[in-house]
Amino acid sequence: MTPNYTNQSDIVLSLRLLSQVEMLSIITILKELTLSDYAISPPRLAEIKDETSMGWTEFYATMEDGKEFCFGTTFHIEFFCMPEDCTAKNIVKITPAVRGEPRKYEQVYQERPFLNAISTNYNA
Repeated sequence: MTPNYTNQSDIVLSLRLLSQVEMLSIITILKELTLSDYAISPPRLAEIKDETSMGWTEFYATMEDGKEFCFGTTFHIEFFCMPEDCTAKNIVKITPAVRGEPRKYEQVYQERPFLNAISTNYNA
């Protein structure tokens, strides 16, 4: 089964479960681990409450400069397309859209495709 790492704490927890030999192999290969510019932080994601309609979750993200953008997803919350010149790190507040209310903005930034990959081809 391929692990589904959705946030940094999942990665840290998974790394703690590895043996010392496995950990040394990973550290040798892994030079840097950073949060993607397309991944909304767990504290911000916690501000999303429920689906806006069946199978659809919509919310508004306020950026550091005060601009607000509409985001939506059918299921995946790991990565989102971002407005030009913005990253997920710029998001300071998320406001869930209200069920039944018309959308504030025409443009909706949706989930980005992603790939879970694990390599077992390393020598310990």
